[in-house]
Amino acid sequence: MERMAAEHLRFATALQQVTEASTDTYAVDTNEIPMLNEGLYSTARHLEQSRSLLEDEAKGWEEGVLEDLKRQRDTLVSMRDLFDRRDKYAKDNIPYLEKRISNNEQKLQGIRSKAPELIKPGEAEKVEDAIFRVRWFYLSNICFHADFDVQDKESIVQQHARGVFIKECVRDELLYFQQSQYHISRLHQDWSQERVKYAELQAENWRTLSEEVEGMPTGE
Repeated sequence: MERMAAEHLRFATALQQVTEASTDTYAVDTNEIPMLNEGLYSTARHLEQSRSLLEDEAKGWEEGVLEDLKRQRDTLVSMRDLFDRRDKYAKDNIPYLEKRISNNEQKLQGIRSKAPELIKPGEAEKVEDAIFRVRWFYLSNICFHADFDVQDKESIVQQHARGVFIKECVRDELLYFQQSQYHISRLHQDWSQERVKYAELQAENWRTLSEEVEGMPTGE
C-alpha cells in the first residue's frame, strides 16, 4: 500500500507537469485548454487523495491488525511459558518423604514387637524422631536450610497444599487463555470493517473524480 501510495504521488506530479505543455500540444485551438488542464488537475488531486487514504490504511494495518496479531502471538507464548514454569518449579519430594516415613514406621513397629529386654535404650525414640523430623527438605523446588526441625508430615501437607494452589493457578490461566482466544474474532471484525471503510472512501474519491472530468473537452 505504501508503494502504491508513492506511485500515486509520482503519477499526480507527472500530470501536473503535463499541463505545462498543454498550450503547445493543442496550439491549433487553445480555447479549451483551461477545461483540459482543470481535468488533469482534478485527476492529480484525486490521485493525491487516494495516496493519502492508502497511507492512512497502511498505518492502520501497522497500528491495528499487526498489533492485534502480536497480542495473539504473545498470548500463545505466555501459555507455553506457563507449562514450562510448571514443569520446572512445580516439583515436590512428597513420594520420597512418604516412603521414608513408611520405612521408619515399619522399623518402629518391628522394634516395638521385640521383647523389652532386647530393645536398646533410646532406639524406639530415635526412630520416632526420624519419622517426624527432617533437617533439610525441598519446598518450592528450592532447598531451604531449617534452623529448626520441620516435621516430614507437615512438609507433605504443605507441599500438597502448594500443589493444589499451582493447579488452581494453571486452571485460572487456562480459563483466561480460552477467553483471550476469542480476540481473534474481534481482530477479524475490526480488520474487515476497516477494509470496508477505506474501500468506500476510495470509491467516493474516484466517483467525485469521474464527475469532475466529465466536462473535459473531447474534440468532438
